[in-house]
Amino acid sequence: MTSDDADPLDRVRRAKARQHSDRWLDGGAVAAGALVAVVPQVGPALAFAVGVPESVATAFAAATLLTVPLGAYVAGYLGGTGGGSGARHGLAGVGGATLVAAFTVLHLAGETVVSFGDVPASVALVAVTALGSAVGALGGSVGGRRKRRDLRHQPSERRFS
Repeated sequence: MTSDDADPLDRVRRAKARQHSDRWLDGGAVAAGALVAVVPQVGPALAFAVGVPESVATAFAAATLLTVPLGAYVAGYLGGTGGGSGARHGLAGVGGATLVAAFTVLHLAGETVVSFGDVPASVALVAVTALGSAVGALGGSVGGRRKRRDLRHQPSERRFS
């Protein structure tokens, strides 16, 4: 038994260094990004459903839109180690979260919310999902690039722990 084999932590580090994931998406990263993006957005729909004035619900909804790029960033950072992988995770996380939020709004508040702009619900859903996915890809790309940079600047002994 050599001195390399004696340290269990070294064996774990070597095994982690040899790991290769062939998964296209990391479900945990997508779920984390989706939760960060969607959970705060359910609040305005609930507020509107319980009778909060429209102006307050609209202001609350506008403030929660800032969580969409944050959710994309989280998904991209956790799921990717580069711009392409981060964008893929951000797009999946925010695209799914946007659909969940839109269906929640339609279910809780009905057509009244969509009628603010005199837009049919189906058109609004497609537009919101497309915009959310674009923002998700951009935010995820930034998160993935940031993670790659962070990994490059970490000491090698901490990278695999």
